Amino acid sequence: MEISEGTSAIFVNSWQVGGHCASATEQTIDPCSLSHFKSAYAQQHCYILLNKTSIFGRCHGFVGPMEYYERCRYETCNYESIQDFLCSALESYVQACKLRGIVLEDWMRHVDACEANYRDMVNGESCEQQHLCPCVMNGNIYASGEKEDTLCKSW
Repeated sequence: MEISEGTSAIFVNSWQVGGHCASATEQTIDPCSLSHFKSAYAQQHCYILLNKTSIFGRCHGFVGPMEYYERCRYETCNYESIQDFLCSALESYVQACKLRGIVLEDWMRHVDACEANYRDMVNGESCEQQHLCPCVMNGNIYASGEKEDTLCKSW
């Protein structure tokens, strides 16, 4: 059996056996509608994905940013550690770009909310989210995704 991802209704419906149960329906509530603060924060910081003049704009011709923008808004509004989820959502777009050959070097430096994380990692402080960690190679520090991960030693 293949497990479906995406929404809770898709997941629940994937476990149906036979036709005896009614299908689950989506009850989508935009988490940004529940908190004005989180909504404003998400709008301000996730918008960088749509900005053609931002570092992310270099990838727009290869990976459409709208789906990632919506995911960024949702995750940033839906969880408590909004800064961590913001940076993680942006990293998803960076990785999608990397898969298409577009490397967005030092992208964290261009996002105020993520720059402190970048500085902490470069200064050798703990790095809890390994996929966001910089790496060291031949004594040089590189941003996540800048060098082939297999060649780099992360913190």
